[in-house]
Amino acid sequence: KGLEAEIDDKNQYYFDNLQNAVYKCGFATSQEAYDEAASSVSVGLSALDSVLSDGRSFLLGPKLTECDLKIFPTLCRYDSAYSVLFRAPGKVGLYQNVDRYARRLAATVDPAVDLDRAVRGYYKQLFMLNPGGIEVGSEPVEVVFSGGEKVDDAYFLKE
Repeated sequence: KGLEAEIDDKNQYYFDNLQNAVYKCGFATSQEAYDEAASSVSVGLSALDSVLSDGRSFLLGPKLTECDLKIFPTLCRYDSAYSVLFRAPGKVGLYQNVDRYARRLAATVDPAVDLDRAVRGYYKQLFMLNPGGIEVGSEPVEVVFSGGEKVDDAYFLKE
């Protein structure tokens, strides 16, 4: 309580500079539009890494908030879908503090998620980005952050 304005500000910032910006990369119809979106993504990831550099557990401090829950899906899909299919720049693991934060979120959020299903949906359903329907491989998609450790079943809602 009392964090509503800060939550709203952070949600808007990361929506504009990360969550929506990855889609703008993927659906850009000009080099200029892509470059602008890619720059926003880089700025968003760098800003997130900087905010988390003080070692805080979550985006606004020691407690999980709406901000963390909103950014979580983007971070867990980033390396497998957004950086590959949408050509969004970088990888989560290139940002040490974001990588640590993503691991913490994965361990905190109920492990009722299925990254494999979520990522494969991008490759199957976004025809204009993947007209051949080529998937990422026959093995299930696993989330592996920079430390090389698999984060067990912690990524997209399972049925």
